[in-house]
Amino acid sequence: MAERESNRRKENTARQGVPVEDMKQFARFLLPKIQVFYETEEGQRAFQEWKKETMIKTSYCIE
Repeated sequence: MAERESNRRKENTARQGVPVEDMKQFARFLLPKIQVFYETEEGQRAFQEWKKETMIKTSYCIE
C-alpha cells in the first residue's frame, strides 16, 4: 500500500512538476486571499474589466 502511494506521488510530481498535496496546500492558502480581494471595490472593478475583455475576445472567436 505504501509503495502504491509512493508511486502515485512520484507520478504526480513527474507529470506536473509539483506534488498534488503541495498544490492542495497552496490552494488552501491562496483561495481565502483571492476571495478577500474580490470582495473589495478594486477587486469588483478588476473582475468587471476581466469579464468585459473576455467577452470581447470570445466574440471575435465566435464570428
